[in-house]
Amino acid sequence: MKKKVKIISLSILILSFLLFFNTERYLKNFDYKKVHFYLIDNLSNFINFDFSSNRLEEISFEKKKILLEQFSNNLLRYRFYLAQNKKNILLISKDGVVFFISKQNILNKKKFEIKRIKTNLKELIGRKYVDDYRSVIKGIEIIDDNIFVSFLSNKNGCFSNAIVKGEFSLKSIKFSLLMNLKECKNIFNYSVGGNIVKFKNNNLLLTTGDFQVPENLELHNYKKNKLETDPQNMSSNFGKILMVNIDTAEINTISLGHRNPQGLFYDFDENIIFSTDHGPKGGDEINIDFNPLLRNIKNFGWPKSSYGVRYVEDINFKDKSCENKELTSLAPLCKSHKKFGYIEPVKYFTPSIGITQIIKINNNKEKNNHELMIASMGYDKHEDDMTIHKIDLDRSFTVINHEKYYIGERIRDIIQINDQYFLLALESAPAPSLGLMKYSN
Repeated sequence: MKKKVKIISLSILILSFLLFFNTERYLKNFDYKKVHFYLIDNLSNFINFDFSSNRLEEISFEKKKILLEQFSNNLLRYRFYLAQNKKNILLISKDGVVFFISKQNILNKKKFEIKRIKTNLKELIGRKYVDDYRSVIKGIEIIDDNIFVSFLSNKNGCFSNAIVKGEFSLKSIKFSLLMNLKECKNIFNYSVGGNIVKFKNNNLLLTTGDFQVPENLELHNYKKNKLETDPQNMSSNFGKILMVNIDTAEINTISLGHRNPQGLFYDFDENIIFSTDHGPKGGDEINIDFNPLLRNIKNFGWPKSSYGVRYVEDINFKDKSCENKELTSLAPLCKSHKKFGYIEPVKYFTPSIGITQIIKINNNKEKNNHELMIASMGYDKHEDDMTIHKIDLDRSFTVINHEKYYIGERIRDIIQINDQYFLLALESAPAPSLGLMKYSN
């Protein structure tokens, strides 16, 4: 009790100093400094954080429109991944702090508060590692009475994908390790996938990335090391969409040939995996795996095929990499997928949009089309970054409609709350925020 009082007193003292001397100006400088996270982490153990409405805007595309209401808190410096059950929405920060909001509150109020759930995540993952690297959390999912968190593990400087599992509670969650890939890389970057969603037969789907090795083979001395590119190597778990059993932790490959698949959605009614994949320079993809089977593993081509190019190449040099015979056997990045026996994306974006989460709108059961919402990050409005893309596919997965709603904020995640409302996790400046989006046909 004395320790809590001491932490609260110290936090209030420092926070009061910052408030007295212009909070917003000073806290902005603490984005990546431990003192800010120390304050917020400890304060959030004892108080809740209010999010207030600071923007209400109608955004149009041709004759259609959405209504966006944005809620912000100027103290928090978190970016969030989202999950939900029937009554609540869970938010997890990039460094493993878990909050929740009542769905009723967010739909009915101009102001709402997020409440922290106590967990052992940082202790389990490694507090020093989390404090030093911060951006280690990659996804969150709720299945029945269990909650799952995906993260990038650190084994003495060797990094890999891992998942923890805990019994769901709004007060306290004790996580334990479900799985940690044995394979790891001595590289820390953001091309690691990590999204998780519920799958059939008591399984999760997990995306994994390629750590940006294939487009940088020259940097990894591939001749001497006889390097193979992991996304095309069935003995590697990287560059894949994996199936993970939530009871036994058994791992199987569902698809390969992925670079950094960040968006992931499984349609239970039609047995379809919708995913998005970050391209290198250009070539963001929307991919469809219809009727996924272990005996028929789909190959989406990376790094043999991509509509993007290496960062050192001009975006207009269509097949420059493909013509480089020295690299052709490993990572040619040839533009066609089908020509080389791979599955074509149903849509690709060149230049890239910073593609993130994908969901299928669940109130279209009477329609014959697949209606998708795709979020994007990036920084360039003219490249359709920071935009919600509403894309309709017909039954043969051909794009028949594409609506673009410019939000003006990097959109990390999106979930559908009910038939009309969607919640967006926005990376605003100087503080992340939440967007409540109303969309109806």
